[in-house]
Amino acid sequence: KKIAASKRTAFMCSERFPWKCHRRFIALELEREGWEVVHIIDKERTWQPKPS
Repeated sequence: KKIAASKRTAFMCSERFPWKCHRRFIALELEREGWEVVHIIDKERTWQPKPS
């Protein structure tokens, strides 16, 4: 969190889609804490879930 507060930070995973990956749990917790989470799907696409 300290690093992410000062510059862009990425969590990497070999699974392309976040809804099929364990990183969705990390993303949910980060969003609850107020962090902006953007999933990189491929070179030209990103995805952000709608706020719940």
